[in-house]
Amino acid sequence: MAVIPKTITDILQNVIFPGSNENVIGLEMVQEIRIAGSRISFTLVFQRDDDPNIQAVSEACANEIEKILGTEYDITITPKGIHRMKAPVLPGVKKYHCDCLRKRWSWEINCCCKPCRCIGKNRGKSWIDRC
Repeated sequence: MAVIPKTITDILQNVIFPGSNENVIGLEMVQEIRIAGSRISFTLVFQRDDDPNIQAVSEACANEIEKILGTEYDITITPKGIHRMKAPVLPGVKKYHCDCLRKRWSWEINCCCKPCRCIGKNRGKSWIDRC
C-alpha cells in the first residue's frame, strides 16, 4: 500500500479529541504531514502548550496509524501549541504603533498613512509614522 498524506488524514479521522465529538482532522489539528520511505511525521496543533490531552491524543494517533498500516513505519508526532506558531509575514505589511492617551497600541497595516484607532478625544485624528 502506497502511503500518501491523504491516507494519513483518512486514518486519523478515527481519532476523536477527548471531551468533544469531533476528530482531530475536523478540528484541523493535524498539519505538516510528511512521508519519507518508512517515516511518517506530522504536527498536532493544540490550543495551549500545556493541554492535558497532548499525550493521550498523540498516542491515539500513533496507535491508529499502526493499527491500519502496521508497525513497520517510524511515526514522529510533534505537538505544538497554537500560541507558539509564527504568524505569516505578508509582503509590504509593516507594524506601527500609537502612543495616544499614554496607551501603546500595535497593529499591522499596508500603508503608514492610517489614522489612530485609539479611544478618546483624539480618535481618528492622530496620524502615525507618515510616509
